[in-house]
Amino acid sequence: MIKGYYNGYHYLELSTAYKNAAWEGVYFPESIRDPLISSLSNFKKLCRNKNILIEYGTNYSKEEVDLENISFENFPIIFIVSVSSTEILKFLEWVQLGANLVIINASGTFGENLSDEYNNTIQLINSVTKIDKTKNDEVFKLGLGQIFYLSEYEINDFGIELSPFGVINEESINAKIESINKIIGKISSFSFPLIDISINSFPTTFPVNEPMFIEIRVFNIGDSNIQNLQIEIQLPDELEPISATYIEIGGIKKADFHSIALICKPLYKGEFSFNIDIQISHSILNRKYFNLTFETNILDNLRNLVGSSNNLKFDTTEKILEVEKYLKPTTDSKQFIKLLETDPGALIAKTRKILEYIVKEIGAKNLRYFKKDLPLHDILKNLYVERKIDNKLKSYADTVRLFGNMASHSEFEREITFTTEDAITVSNSLIQFISECISQKLLR
Repeated sequence: MIKGYYNGYHYLELSTAYKNAAWEGVYFPESIRDPLISSLSNFKKLCRNKNILIEYGTNYSKEEVDLENISFENFPIIFIVSVSSTEILKFLEWVQLGANLVIINASGTFGENLSDEYNNTIQLINSVTKIDKTKNDEVFKLGLGQIFYLSEYEINDFGIELSPFGVINEESINAKIESINKIIGKISSFSFPLIDISINSFPTTFPVNEPMFIEIRVFNIGDSNIQNLQIEIQLPDELEPISATYIEIGGIKKADFHSIALICKPLYKGEFSFNIDIQISHSILNRKYFNLTFETNILDNLRNLVGSSNNLKFDTTEKILEVEKYLKPTTDSKQFIKLLETDPGALIAKTRKILEYIVKEIGAKNLRYFKKDLPLHDILKNLYVERKIDNKLKSYADTVRLFGNMASHSEFEREITFTTEDAITVSNSLIQFISECISQKLLR
């Protein structure tokens, strides 16, 4: 995870910015309003998608950035400054050590003129660094770090939000998001060899003593290709490794990533917060230790998700006929019922394919930023985070997805045998998911 610190007058949270503007209007009617009030909501969200977590402190925030307790050994750092900041000199010290500094020229969405404050900030940086900002260099290097200068309009949402003032077409929105993503890619690339590691996906609910998939991504966020990377993964006692925990990667190109499929088995039931320790062996890397955290709920078995629900105790062979058109192009009701009776494992694998086809259709219509090659877990997560589906829908989908994962993959140390009861549980979850989507007008 890349740690981002935001500092200045203005907020990166859109809802907080509105509250700030409202309170200022009551108590400080003559003070500077937040020029980023309609900006940066996508910027922060897209940063998070790129493994950058931004914290912020402002004149109106109780959570000030504590520069004295930042450790560069634990995190690669990006400092983001909007217009004026009293911490510029401290930021520059960190840039010398390898942090990136991003200066945003908040040009005033609602007409506020902040050019004097911006110019004062630039003059202070120029005087300390001996860098001439008047040149058109895209990036200024200082020690091991870099300084970027951006305009508010390069990273804001202004002009692309759907609003009562007009409708902007999808092409314009996607072009703006792509532009913001390119900027995020630049400011999150460091001028020395550096690796970042994150958990890309993991199940939030899983049965005890069954193989669990955790996808780990290794990012090269430095300025050179990394060769001969050795990664050693240390799992907690609650997880038993099935796949290898010592991995050698031949090479990761600049700005590229490598995925590691970690397979383990949870040994105890309950709600757990797991820490995975990862150590890297490489001679020139600045960061060699990672501690990744994720939370999950380990159950006796996945039937606990839905098995106790009275509304799921219906005749599967009858209900499947009511949603038959949504089974296509994967299967039809006749084949579905036949597999239910003869091959529960094959049916469970098919239910996952049906779910994925439906979820991608819903995602394409409802998600603002959608890619059809995203994993099913990520699309469901994005639909839930953006409140396009509720917890009930996600629970039904997770049941189908998790059972389906076990039925579809064969990389386990022992064969998994599914019963007709398992197939009925998963089938009914799929039927309920489809029925709920129809009632909520997500499907027609």
